[in-house]
Amino acid sequence: EVRQGKVRLSRDGRSLDVSGGQFALAGPQGFVAPKPIHPDDIVLLPQHAKLIGGEWALVRDPKSATSWALEAGPTTYKPWDHVEDRLSYVTYTFHASADREYRLWVRASSLERGDAWMRDQVVVEPVGAKLSRKCDKFGTHPTSAYVFTGVAASTGYVWLSGHGEAWKVEDAPITIRFNETGPQALRIFVGHPSVRIDSVWLSATQKSRPAAKLLPPAER
Repeated sequence: EVRQGKVRLSRDGRSLDVSGGQFALAGPQGFVAPKPIHPDDIVLLPQHAKLIGGEWALVRDPKSATSWALEAGPTTYKPWDHVEDRLSYVTYTFHASADREYRLWVRASSLERGDAWMRDQVVVEPVGAKLSRKCDKFGTHPTSAYVFTGVAASTGYVWLSGHGEAWKVEDAPITIRFNETGPQALRIFVGHPSVRIDSVWLSATQKSRPAAKLLPPAER
């Protein structure tokens, strides 16, 4: 991370310049290009995810933003079971700022398989973050996990922030603030099977619910 001035980062004969207000990474696979230390928008796509256990699959989907999606499979857990006890999930790692308040948007769809009420939910957990409201499905249990509902209320992909039911469209989105600037993690657990996710968007700028067809910034 460079707070002021400019630094040249070198590895294995290659180098890049990192300016004030940016960070960069160098690893075995090469460089990650410089990015802002305090980004306003963070987009997490299916191909960026790490899949733990066997409940999620990375699948081709021509209707998604990037032709890829994460698909939820069967689980023995209920959406309101505590996530600390669960062994299968999707995890994203990324850099985010403690100086930003991010709206948490998830773009999801429900496959038309059986009862719509049983393919309607997904559980999202920003790790090490404070949410603007607590999910009532977990009672008094201390957690930053939130059960997103209403995936099946619309046809095709739709943006959610806690819910997607048409009668709650005007409710305020969930906002999150991370405890520290730097590497962060966000985990996604199966709520119901047959739910697909093609984008997670943490935004300090997108304050109202995006239109269903709006693609995240990196894909516009």
